[in-house]
Amino acid sequence: MTGDDRCLAFTSVLQHYLHELSPRPRSSIGGAVEPHLLNAQLGKSIQGFRGNRQQDAEEWFQLIMELCEDEYKKTQPKGSLFDLIGRAPAESRNPFYGLSGTLLECTRCHMRKPMWTDRFLDLKLSLCASMDGRHVFNHLRESWRHHTSMERIDGVECTNCTLRALLAVVEEQRDALATGDPMEFVDVPSLWEGGDARSLLRADVLEWRQNLLDILGTRLASTNGVCDLDMDGSGWTDNEGLWLDKNGIEDPRACRRTYAPFLRHVRLMRCPDVLAFHINRNVFLHDAMVKLDSYLRFESTLLAQDLLLDDDTKEHTYDQLIYDAIAVIVHHGNERGGHYTCYRRLAPGRWVHVSDDRVVEVPTTEVARAKAYMLFYERR
Repeated sequence: MTGDDRCLAFTSVLQHYLHELSPRPRSSIGGAVEPHLLNAQLGKSIQGFRGNRQQDAEEWFQLIMELCEDEYKKTQPKGSLFDLIGRAPAESRNPFYGLSGTLLECTRCHMRKPMWTDRFLDLKLSLCASMDGRHVFNHLRESWRHHTSMERIDGVECTNCTLRALLAVVEEQRDALATGDPMEFVDVPSLWEGGDARSLLRADVLEWRQNLLDILGTRLASTNGVCDLDMDGSGWTDNEGLWLDKNGIEDPRACRRTYAPFLRHVRLMRCPDVLAFHINRNVFLHDAMVKLDSYLRFESTLLAQDLLLDDDTKEHTYDQLIYDAIAVIVHHGNERGGHYTCYRRLAPGRWVHVSDDRVVEVPTTEVARAKAYMLFYERR
């Protein structure tokens, strides 16, 4: 056994069973496939998969992908940073992984925090709008729209609003001190709440406040719609820090912060080759978890523009991004346990239903009526 074979012990076994389960002529089928080696490998890696315990299909899918990715990483040579940068992304991209982005937008100034991105293996959707089981969705598209709808989050710091508030205070103090003897000492209030007033020469204060206004104005002009100013100190240059200090701001963290409601919304940044949906069917009723057995309609073909927000479709062209349903996993039972079966597409218009060792061909109308727990779509 080679080094790569040892590193890919689980992946190799998984590949073997996937080959055994791949469609083939009925005459060449030797019987049911019993994945003893695969279960043994899972048991070695994950204690919870030992024995005959029931497992959640979505958790099982997540763990399998993690094990494959971990083994893949072990086979990669440890090179220089240049090697990592120069490696083509397509060589190591998992077809199941996509990229989502989260945006936070201030409801007062409408500035946005820098978008942060996350990889996803499947898109986790709800069967209803709340965890109490009310307002059940009728269509997959409704659930997706709910998932990507704007969510209000209170009490988020907006550095842009903080900067504007500080600028307003500085401007107000400068204007109040503009008239009078330049060589007169005046009591200058602190720029933040709770600070001590100082007795300073009027001419000095006017110069310092004006320089600070210029600095803050330049900052605001360069934000480009993104509130990413680091108010904790590291975002200021030495020259800016000098004028902050002259104006009595020894530590920018002492400035009065502005908190506002933000709107959070999710976007798809990169669609994977295989798009998976996990439909959460569990809700809380009467202080207990209950599984909803409601039907959620889904399409056999998905267009990318159905999944993207309006702003996304204006910026990009997704005309060629079409997904076809290839598998539907159904859970039979209740919230305490049950049995999984799967509808699998063999060819356009040809589906089979798999339940343990029983495989039967079924019409597409039966697939369309399935109460899906997981849905898999493949990019054309």
